[in-house]
Amino acid sequence: MMYITKLNLAVDLDKVQTDLDNILNTGNWIPHNQIGIKHRPNADNIWKDAIGGLFSLTGERLANESDFSLWNWPVPTYTQTVIEELEKLENFKTGRIRFMRQMPKTGLSIHFDFDIRYHLVLDTNPGALFGFSTDDVEEVAKCYHVPKDGHFYKIDTRHKHFVYNAGSEPRIHLVICSS
Repeated sequence: MMYITKLNLAVDLDKVQTDLDNILNTGNWIPHNQIGIKHRPNADNIWKDAIGGLFSLTGERLANESDFSLWNWPVPTYTQTVIEELEKLENFKTGRIRFMRQMPKTGLSIHFDFDIRYHLVLDTNPGALFGFSTDDVEEVAKCYHVPKDGHFYKIDTRHKHFVYNAGSEPRIHLVICSS
């Protein structure tokens, strides 16, 4: 089964990093090591609106991906342009779009998402792993390292998966949700 597919869309990582640096000049990483670059109308905090999940702890739906329709200001021009190219290439509309940082020796537990995610790696290390849980008692999970090569990766997160950064450097991805 193919969980991760490298797309034929290469970008200039330095320009995306410049966009992130410009955002960070206005403030630090928001709690949970995420910064949203799209938000919903009437959001209280446009940089925080897209972080976290779409469901409450009791399972109540809090929002839909399609609700995140507005680009934050200032618009990261180059990043917005390449995301719009990605939308055309893959024939989808974006929902939440976030820069996500995972600190060393941290991870996210096994979960699944309701949509496919697109990842662009800005920083990584060999210990930054993306794992897919299996039902095979001999092979509990299959792990992958998504490289920093300037390409978008389509990741089918509708399957049970987890992430773990076993390295000593932060892992930073631009993560795009389909709506």
